[in-house]
Amino acid sequence: MTRSTSNNLYLLPVASGTAVASITIMLSIASLVGGFLANGHVCYLLKKRLDLRKVPHYLFGSLAVNGIFSSLLNLPSRLVLTVIRLWDIPVSADLFAMFLFQA
Repeated sequence: MTRSTSNNLYLLPVASGTAVASITIMLSIASLVGGFLANGHVCYLLKKRLDLRKVPHYLFGSLAVNGIFSSLLNLPSRLVLTVIRLWDIPVSADLFAMFLFQA
C-alpha cells in the first residue's frame, strides 16, 4: 500500500467563516455578561449575609472581584481581536500609533 501525501483524512468539517465568527461573538458576549452577573451576585451575597463573613468566604469574594475585573477589562478586548481576526478586517499599526502616541 502506498501512503497518501495529503492530510485530508484528518481534517474535520468546518463551518463557514461567518458562522464561526457569529458563534464566537455570541459566546464571548454571553461569557462577559454571565461572568459579570455571577461574580457580582457572589459579592452581593458576601455583603448581604452576615454568616458569610469569614476568611474562606472573603477568599471567594476576592476571586469574584478578580472575575468582575477580568470580564470587564479582558473579555471586551478579546472580543474585538476575535472579530478583527475572523472577519479579516484590515488594521494597520499606523492607526494604533496615531491613538497611542499623539503629539
